[in-house]
Amino acid sequence: MLNLEKVVFISDDLTGAGDLATMLSNRSEDIFIYSTPRETRKKWLIYDTETRNLSKAETIRKLRQFKKISDKQIIIKKIDSTLRGNIKVESELFLDWFPDLTIYFIPAFPKMNRITIDGVHHIDNKKALSSEYARDCNNPPEFEMLKDYAPEGIEAFNVNLDSLKKISAKELEGHFICIDCSSEEELKDIANIISENSKKHKRTMIQGASAVNNYIEFKKERSSFRKKKIIRLQTLFFCGSLNPLNRELSKRFGMKEIIVDEDLLLGFDEYTHNLRMHINRHLIFGRNVAVFYSGQKVLYGKSDLLDDRLGKLFSQVYTLAPRVLISGGNTAVACLNNIDLYYFKLDNILGTGIASLSSNNTSFIIKPGGFGDVRLFSKIMEDQS
Repeated sequence: MLNLEKVVFISDDLTGAGDLATMLSNRSEDIFIYSTPRETRKKWLIYDTETRNLSKAETIRKLRQFKKISDKQIIIKKIDSTLRGNIKVESELFLDWFPDLTIYFIPAFPKMNRITIDGVHHIDNKKALSSEYARDCNNPPEFEMLKDYAPEGIEAFNVNLDSLKKISAKELEGHFICIDCSSEEELKDIANIISENSKKHKRTMIQGASAVNNYIEFKKERSSFRKKKIIRLQTLFFCGSLNPLNRELSKRFGMKEIIVDEDLLLGFDEYTHNLRMHINRHLIFGRNVAVFYSGQKVLYGKSDLLDDRLGKLFSQVYTLAPRVLISGGNTAVACLNNIDLYYFKLDNILGTGIASLSSNNTSFIIKPGGFGDVRLFSKIMEDQS
């Protein structure tokens, strides 16, 4: 059973925080996602640090404010299964705060063909640094050898499931443990072992992607649950009318509804405010993604593209799909008709990370990983024409 006095949930982006919330969402209490630490009596909290796309210096500055809330026996740290983000920097900071930390590092996500063999991470049958994600101009994986992510001052070694079963928790204490994994069955067994070992460690950090979900699932089996309820987002994520989203999200996230605090609904930045004057209805605004609905058209723009290039991007979208748009990165938004709007994680579509949708004979495919800039978006469009 998860003891909330001893556990903290942290993710480096909102998608990961949503995953954690989904895993916990069939408890009786509401779940809250916060982007800043705070004193609160609320029980089920997930912290979204939004450090995945920051520089190393910015990551250190941002993460320092989470030191106090991280002072727990077990730190559940959600990372990207493609090894993007400031994984090593964050590990170094946590170890600096808590020298007695034992770190289990398991980035594998076998369902998405992201596995670790002999200490080397593979994505779509390629080593991480030879994969599509290594060409991400903004945030490529730093290493492909898991040991290279170990902070200085802690001994790192690689294990597979068989060797993990034979090594005692005492022998693993105070180490950076890189774990091979190539199947969902292995992942479940690994999560069970870590769960038992963590009872014997002074302090444990589980740093992973799907492994974190499996750890929570293992703990949930021993807990009592009631009807699924609500996830509340403190982060400015969904704005405007939420009704079209609730039907699909409640099915996918297991919630009755999504709630955003009223003051945050009014917290548009100047770019959004200016664009809203030219667009009928502002629908979604996230930290890195803005999606607008205008008549029968769904428009997409990354926040870092909110300048003169955005107009060109929007005109391309009009040409490509009058009523369909999928946003990049790890999320997708599609308006399949005039009424319903659907939100997806690309990881959950087709099992290959490639989403394909069609509407009124207009169909296209967008690969995950983010567009980078308008030119890459244009290239994807041309490929599908």
